[in-house]
Amino acid sequence: MNLHGRELRISSLFRRAGEHLILLVHGLGCSKQSFSDAFASDELIGYSLCSIDLPGFGDSDCLPAHCYSLETYTDVVGHVLEKLDFAHVSIVGHSMGGALGLLASQELQAVDHFISIEGNLVSEDSGLVSRNIAAQSPGEFVESGYAELLRKLEDSTDSASHLWASWIRQADPYALHGSARSLVEWSDSGKLLDWMNARPRASYFYGTSSAPNYLLPRLQVGNVVEVPDSGHFAMVDNPTFTYRALAGILGGGVAGE
Repeated sequence: MNLHGRELRISSLFRRAGEHLILLVHGLGCSKQSFSDAFASDELIGYSLCSIDLPGFGDSDCLPAHCYSLETYTDVVGHVLEKLDFAHVSIVGHSMGGALGLLASQELQAVDHFISIEGNLVSEDSGLVSRNIAAQSPGEFVESGYAELLRKLEDSTDSASHLWASWIRQADPYALHGSARSLVEWSDSGKLLDWMNARPRASYFYGTSSAPNYLLPRLQVGNVVEVPDSGHFAMVDNPTFTYRALAGILGGGVAGE
């Protein structure tokens, strides 16, 4: 694809099936592989699926250091959807991808459903990792912060942290820094929750062990789904429930049936 005069290769997992496309957008430091279980879900067999690596992450091309932002990624999502050319599109975004998917949904009027999996909506959603990255200068993070982040994740006893670290190793450190800075700014803006609550077809998923109790009473969306036996990476920890619930929502049924 051509983005602002620059040729850019975007890596993806893509399956063409039905006329309704589900675009899957990963979180900070993650990759398209965070949604790989969607392609094995019996409940989603009738949907076309596309999971992308954002620029600077996974196997996609990198950008100049100053270009990494949620606004740039919104342009990327728009280009991808224009190229795929589906009449019906739903966006599923995890963590940072939830904030990005919400921005894209504001720009693209034809989005049927927007589903956030613990996507950033308010200041509290920018936890220690993203705020710590954003507080460093680009040089500081690239020279020492990136290695320190990997060390902490790899020393963790949490298996999800180890998986996250494996994806972060694929990422451009400048992409991590620029994305974190932009994510914190948008989370602090106060706009994301208002946009989420104003959407006519929006849903929010969260893991049992990572329930954002500061946020749940403020959500005014059609479906708020608790994914059992899961944490922040609900679609990795319990993919069967997550994608069954997603299919139920997109099909007009009850989440989790």
